Amino acid sequence: MGGVAGVVAVVVLFACVLSGLAWAARRLRRRGGGGSLMNPFDEIWHPVAHQARIEAEAADERPAPSPLPGDRLVRGPLPERDTGTPPQG
Repeated sequence: MGGVAGVVAVVVLFACVLSGLAWAARRLRRRGGGGSLMNPFDEIWHPVAHQARIEAEAADERPAPSPLPGDRLVRGPLPERDTGTPPQG
């Protein structure tokens, strides 16, 4: 009888750990932090999300392109946005 209780205890402990990790992942993602904490788990169980996060972080670190010699500076008011509605009048 003690063997069955031990197996049940291990299964319950495993379920608690997994639910705790899922809770922590939801909480950290909602707050926008904890990427370094959850990266190993994403790499194991959701590699596509892990790769997308790496690419997004790399894009954030890239500097904006510098203007090339001969590029024209845009001066004056910004052009109106196309709202998709025809002009009235």
